[in-house]
Amino acid sequence: MFVTARAKKGADDDRGVVGHAFSYDLLNWEIRPPLSEPGSGFGDLEVTQMTMVDGKPILLFSCLSREFSIVRRAAGKAGGGNGGVWAVPSDSVLGPFDILNAQLITDHKLYSGRMVQCHDSRVAFLAFANDDDNGNFVGHVADPMSVAWQADGTIALKACTGPGRL
Repeated sequence: MFVTARAKKGADDDRGVVGHAFSYDLLNWEIRPPLSEPGSGFGDLEVTQMTMVDGKPILLFSCLSREFSIVRRAAGKAGGGNGGVWAVPSDSVLGPFDILNAQLITDHKLYSGRMVQCHDSRVAFLAFANDDDNGNFVGHVADPMSVAWQADGTIALKACTGPGRL
């Protein structure tokens, strides 16, 4: 199980890590070392999900700008300024995950994103509609989006419209 966690050491605003626990029976749990390192510029990594897109492991997490470290903001790595849903490609479903290379795949308008397997083997992205263009709370599940790898190794999301929609 992956959990939102914070390391014991480092700057208070830069301790977000991917926590890891294991169980054989889902009743008794063993806390294992984090699957990422602190110091990536995130105070927390919420709503983690390990998933596969076209056979490649990818970690998703959510983080809004209020949880970015001062260093991340100062370096201009705030992902458009407001955060959202982030993706980290990996070689393994158990990491380690290089959170420093996280790619912002949505802005603050969407949060708590999840990849889901469709009936026809396609992968769709679902998320919570968080804010509108003016920063007002919206509060519903957004329409699904199709997911694809781009040539540069990043994830692209596209609205599903028309007859072939999900």
